[in-house]
Amino acid sequence: MADKPISFLDAVKDRYGAADDTSSYNKDDFLVGDPSKSKKNKTWELVGMDDMRKKQARLDRIFVVSVKDSSVTVAENIANEITEAKVVNVTELDLSANPKLQMTDVDTIVNQMPRLQLVQLSNIPLGKSLSIPETWTVTKLVLNFSGVDSIDLLAKVNLPKLEELHLDGNNITSLKTNSTSSSSLRFEGVKNLSLAMNSLDSWEDGGIQECFTNVFPNLDHVSLSENKLGDLNGVPAEHLSWLA
Repeated sequence: MADKPISFLDAVKDRYGAADDTSSYNKDDFLVGDPSKSKKNKTWELVGMDDMRKKQARLDRIFVVSVKDSSVTVAENIANEITEAKVVNVTELDLSANPKLQMTDVDTIVNQMPRLQLVQLSNIPLGKSLSIPETWTVTKLVLNFSGVDSIDLLAKVNLPKLEELHLDGNNITSLKTNSTSSSSLRFEGVKNLSLAMNSLDSWEDGGIQECFTNVFPNLDHVSLSENKLGDLNGVPAEHLSWLA
């Protein structure tokens, strides 16, 4: 028998509490001692348990949600269950390390959170499936170790409000773009860019300067740590101030 799909809401309830999970327990679960001798045992008096559970379950009051490494496999088991559960006021969301999530699932989740500012999708093998519509409201996107090994794969990322982008650990060897994607590759609003832990080894041959000029023209800070660039000879003086 195939495993039951684990939805985003399943993971949220598991981590942050459910409104009524008493069905998950039987009467013996709260006995002190041997359940077979229940007549002689005391029962735990869990003062405030119901209040605590209800407080945790106010999913509309959760603003930062992390279901990292929670074995999430689908966005929803029932259509619109995220909205109906009122998980809609989230501003920061971490879906990292749920490798079975598809881009369509991620989109379904994110599009039900109109206040979202930060999305982390690290350690999800998105690669060529990466596609983000302009309906996302995020200003910060984290795609570390996600298989995005080419700048061209950002061609379907349409985030007019994006200010910070992380692409660490994607084995990027060059920032050159091909002619077909170059016209759609421009992120005017991005001020902070992280390309740490990649495989860039040449400032000129790797297309770095060209990329920073044409794709990310308004950068204030760039991280290139743990690449293979060696010294900074050949780096234009105007770029030295924001390299890290």
